[in-house]
Amino acid sequence: MKKFGIVLLSLGLIAAFGMSAYAVTPEMTGQYYARGNYLSNPSMLDQNGGTARSSIGYYDQRLRTFFRLKIADGLTFTSRFDSMEAIWGQNLKGSIPTSKGSDAINQQNISWDQAWVTFKTGIGQFDVGYKSGTPYGWGTKFMNSPGTAPGVKWSNTFGNVSVLADFNRTSQGDESTNFNPQGFQSDVSNDYYDVAATYKFQGGEAGLLWTYFRQALTRTSTAGSLTTNNVLQPYVKTKVGPVDVEAEAYYMSGKTASDTGNTAIDVDVKTKGLYVNAKYNMGAAYVGGRFIYASGDDPTTADQYEGGRNSAFGYGTDTDIWGEISPTIMWGYGYHGLSVAAIPTHGAAPTANDPGTKLDNAWIYGLFGGATVAKNLDLSFKAFYMKADQDGATGTWQSKDYGKELDVKATYKIYDQLTYNVGFAYLWTGDWFKGTTASADVKNIYYVSHWIDLNF
Repeated sequence: MKKFGIVLLSLGLIAAFGMSAYAVTPEMTGQYYARGNYLSNPSMLDQNGGTARSSIGYYDQRLRTFFRLKIADGLTFTSRFDSMEAIWGQNLKGSIPTSKGSDAINQQNISWDQAWVTFKTGIGQFDVGYKSGTPYGWGTKFMNSPGTAPGVKWSNTFGNVSVLADFNRTSQGDESTNFNPQGFQSDVSNDYYDVAATYKFQGGEAGLLWTYFRQALTRTSTAGSLTTNNVLQPYVKTKVGPVDVEAEAYYMSGKTASDTGNTAIDVDVKTKGLYVNAKYNMGAAYVGGRFIYASGDDPTTADQYEGGRNSAFGYGTDTDIWGEISPTIMWGYGYHGLSVAAIPTHGAAPTANDPGTKLDNAWIYGLFGGATVAKNLDLSFKAFYMKADQDGATGTWQSKDYGKELDVKATYKIYDQLTYNVGFAYLWTGDWFKGTTASADVKNIYYVSHWIDLNF
């Protein structure tokens, strides 16, 4: 045992001297949370009938770690992994996901989901590998989410103008029957390409992103389709005195074309959305207003798709693109950014234009505010009125009223790196969720969450 210890010490000294010789500088940062959740009446049904689940309550946690190696000036290797991402006490064979898009079995131990190299050259910076994709974090918080996309990105800055171009492959399906259940195919992949420019001016910035999506993963030897979409996303941020104003829009056009052997008709895709946010700063407090529009699919046009739930617009497997600007319950984006997963399970679930968790079919009007009310204590709120852009289907749809939601949150700073948080959300359920059933009786629901947040 003593000899084994000497060997380990020797290896450690060799590694230490080697790192010094190669001037490798390691750095580790990360985040840990432990959270408790309670969601009342996720079915939205009258519980007296005993026909649906009355509530969901659980605790969960996640450790997310970034490990960086600065190998030389301008050369860095970065990796990210999530570990111990689990619902407390859940069996490994459980099926309740702990976060958006996660596999419950795989995620409960460790998921090493990002690794990329960054190097600067005379023509700009390159990022190669599994990394955060450009559309996930473009412009404002509108349509942002913590997604991962493998690919190659080039970026550079020329005075006040920054530019980028990248290629990303979100899924590949033609290697073998193990990866492609449809059989051997020569073109069964999902890709997207970005070209963007940002201009910084006094008091703000503006930018334009063009994204080309190409989705062929559903192809088989006898059926399937190819979806191609072009998306334009302009944004602007500016400050006028004590007021911060930002806006972002998107316009998508494309086509889902059926392959030979598929009897489905071709579908033209045309969808659009807009986000405007104004925040008035008053020292330790702020108030503001928010508007969000996302076009819905017209159920009377079978050969056109006007909504945002087109699968190629989901940026791969990440479907939650509302970000933290949205209502907490209504679009399934809970406190701390994980899924509440309430609306898709309600008893009167529409099969078309269901708000679900994708950006789609909504007019949203909101107010928000917050303040530091005591040492280390912050309070904030969001209030929303929401309605659909289109009915869920042709026929006797009962209403376009999604309802109203109020979200409140309190954050107490225990240390600079550690906070305790409590969030509460209440949804006054609208008649949209009656679907085509006039006699349906839907109920209001609420959600409570509290968690500790450690950043290091």
